[in-house]
Formats: sequence, C-alpha cells, structure tokens
Amino acid sequence: MHITDWFPTLLNMVSHPEKVPTDRVLDGVDQSAFITGKQEHSNRDSIMMFFDTQLVGMRYKNFKVLTHWVEDGASPIQKLAIPNIYDLTVNPDEDTPYIYEEGGQTWVLYKVFMPKPGNCRYPYKRTACPSMPRWVSTPTKNDNGDHSKMK
Repeated sequence: MHITDWFPTLLNMVSHPEKVPTDRVLDGVDQSAFITGKQEHSNRDSIMMFFDTQLVGMRYKNFKVLTHWVEDGASPIQKLAIPNIYDLTVNPDEDTPYIYEEGGQTWVLYKVFMPKPGNCRYPYKRTACPSMPRWVSTPTKNDNGDHSKMK
C-alpha cells in the first residue's frame, strides 16, 4: 500500500466513494478490502518513486527500476545512462543491478513504464495517458514532415 492510496480508501470506508475525483488522474487506489482482511493481496502492484518532484524510479512487484541516482539528500540527482533493474527478492540491498548483456530481466522495463489502462482515468478525454519517461525514444516530425527522426 502506498500513501496515495489512503484518500480513496478512507472515502470508501466511510461510505463516500462518489467523492473520489473523476475529473483528473488519481494515483491512489481503494485498498479497503485489503486493510479489512477481505482480500489477501493489495490492489497495487507498482509505485512511482520521486525525489522532490523528480521521478527517479518505479517499483513493479518485487522489481525496482531506477532511472536516477541520489547519493544522499545534499547531492544533486544524477540521471543514469541506462535504468538499473534490481530484483529485491534476491538482492534486497540493491548493491548489484542486472547486467543488460546477460538479458533476461529487461521485460521489467516494459511492465514498469508502459501506461496501464486502469491508470488512465480521464472521463472527458479518453485518449490522454501519462507521458513516457524522457529516456524512452518517441517519434517526432523532422523538417520534411515525416516521422523518421527520433528524439
């Protein structure tokens, strides 16, 4: 459970789920069944990790993906050249990220960073979805008007 889950959870527990805003994306999910023991597992399988306003990584189930590194609170945030992937079940200290050349765990990047349909709640504008992280290449138009140039 994440701190953002308390708002929709408490509104549901006091019988006012209709007060949860529907005109904007809400990061929290209702966890009332999990808290009361009616459900064995949480409704959340991922969380975004921020340092101040900077998205520095995400967690998906037992995996953590870091896109930025913070040495300590007084140091500047450093962007990693490639995201570090950690399996917290086998490496809870996060001392050694996966080596990309060995393969095997890069599927986690897709699971973590692809928008999830349940997280795109725009009743008035269904095409909107949270933007992808900057390190993911997206097509853009070049001066000739075609989409061949990547940014």
